[in-house]
Amino acid sequence: MDILYVIGKGSKKDNLELRMSLRSIARFGSNIDKVIVVGDPPKWLSSEVIKVTVADKYSYKHSNILHCIEKVVDQGIVKGDFLYSSDDHFYVKPVDFNSYPYYLKGELRSWVEPKDFFFKYHQSLVDTRILCLKHGLPTKNYSQHCNTHMHTEVIKDIKEILHESYTLPYGVEPTSIIMNAWQTYENAPQTIYREDIKIQSANTIGELTKAIGDRESFSISDYIFKGAAILQFFKDVYGEKSIYERD
Repeated sequence: MDILYVIGKGSKKDNLELRMSLRSIARFGSNIDKVIVVGDPPKWLSSEVIKVTVADKYSYKHSNILHCIEKVVDQGIVKGDFLYSSDDHFYVKPVDFNSYPYYLKGELRSWVEPKDFFFKYHQSLVDTRILCLKHGLPTKNYSQHCNTHMHTEVIKDIKEILHESYTLPYGVEPTSIIMNAWQTYENAPQTIYREDIKIQSANTIGELTKAIGDRESFSISDYIFKGAAILQFFKDVYGEKSIYERD
């Protein structure tokens, strides 16, 4: 299974989160084919990684993510089913990526509070739902903050929808627009419900470990990334350099 990371500019700590995510798949993942980093790949990536530089084109990250995904699909770098990953997705248990589930979070938001702290993100979810309804697609939310399946043929088929999404102020949620389109296919994959696995708060190693629980993977908020607990966790669990690092 190919794994595609989309990386923006301005990463904290020299893309430490990407380094640790790559170490997590190297340690716990099996049946990994190509690993591709698209967007602004850091210089420390090794030759084991396919690096594709794509400049930001839009004002909000969701549109830039979809633009990057389109680029690697158009160039034939990924084909068929692949896994989309963010740099803050980490594995803590063995996982076979060839049989990785198709996870579903629930329903897309139909409203947003103007004073919501995550207004832009939530407005993007609302607009994703509106665009799905407009084009006769389901309105499920697949953004449960870990690797998500995508398919190159689906992306090619909905190019007009994707280009329409670029006109929206905060774009659309990338995993949801692609997976909802895929669900209209006759051979659409079966999805499994799972709650969002992003950990929003943990001040100590004990709190972080408890929050991870029995999950095979997790994601972290910016709040946690600023704390000492996650840095110690990275050192303890992902202390060994991976084949994806040059230095």
